[in-house]
Amino acid sequence: MNMKDRVKPSVDRKFSIALPSIKSGIEKNGFAIWKDTEFANLIEAARIEYLSVFKSLTLHPQTEPFGLHDLENSPWRKLCIGGSNGLGDPYAQFLTTTYFHQEDNDFADLSELFNLMIYSRNSLTDLPIDFGRNAEANGYWNACRIHHYPKGGGFMSRHRDTHFPAALKGVGLPFLQVMACMSKPGEHFATGGSFLHDKSGEKILIDNPSSYGSLVFFDGSIEHGVDTVDVDVIPDFTSPQGRVAAFVNLYNVL
Repeated sequence: MNMKDRVKPSVDRKFSIALPSIKSGIEKNGFAIWKDTEFANLIEAARIEYLSVFKSLTLHPQTEPFGLHDLENSPWRKLCIGGSNGLGDPYAQFLTTTYFHQEDNDFADLSELFNLMIYSRNSLTDLPIDFGRNAEANGYWNACRIHHYPKGGGFMSRHRDTHFPAALKGVGLPFLQVMACMSKPGEHFATGGSFLHDKSGEKILIDNPSSYGSLVFFDGSIEHGVDTVDVDVIPDFTSPQGRVAAFVNLYNVL
């Protein structure tokens, strides 16, 4: 379906996210976690949508260029494997990433999830609520995507984010990452998972039995990563198993 035929997905569910409390937690500890029962239902629906399509998408190499216009007809799935990320930052990783258009009626639950994450990010960083929606006017677009770390070695080495969008300079918070946890440790993978180091340097394991369906907000300048997932099996890029999480970073319009 072409974007001109798409209708903006309706948002039926209402969530009350305690943004002041989250902001305080980020400033104090470097991160904050929010969880809600109804939000967990949205996560489940969004996960089902993602799993319904990811295997049918062409798997592109990491360095193949693409942009927002490529998402107008279909999501874009790519390999992220090697000693650096797509921007050339020197940290190793092993995962696939699938990009979706922010407003795609074919994936209404994913769009609802992404837009809630974008609203939260923009609110916490003192940006206009809809910043990133109009790429031409803003100079940035919302890179709505799913990270999938396969069983059999999926990981991202410990690092700090360095590619801070110029749009965030001088705002109330530093480079804010918003992550939605979309997999269940113990069910979708056994070992490994997301972690971060709080402002005191303590390692915090984000993926735990109660993490599914939560939103994690963290300062991208603190160290974080993903410990290797289930090294006792052979990786399979068609398997729904592994660690899955959603992100909504701002990307420059090229």
